[in-house]
Amino acid sequence: EIVDRDECIFRFKSAEGEMVVATVVDDSVCAFDCDELFERFVRFVKSRLPIMENPVTVTELTNICGVEIERDLKTGKIKCRQTEMIEKVAARYGVDAGGQRYDT
Repeated sequence: EIVDRDECIFRFKSAEGEMVVATVVDDSVCAFDCDELFERFVRFVKSRLPIMENPVTVTELTNICGVEIERDLKTGKIKCRQTEMIEKVAARYGVDAGGQRYDT
């Protein structure tokens, strides 16, 4: 099922559980409540996309599409940064903040 007409977010439901998959170009993020459902999904994708021989599995999302993600489980806050991209663009165009960092 495509979620709210967003062609990059999919929701899968089964008797075992539920999984949401968000895909942007060649990066995907899965949130699931059933390991077996996730394993079936990985097998399905591998059978259709032979280039996906060794998918990277992480338990905590820290980066996707150049966006650095930091979660504070105690406060429930999520911080997203693009430090690396900002530094690359600044270097490319000769922008120097005099050593001072700016939060965006």
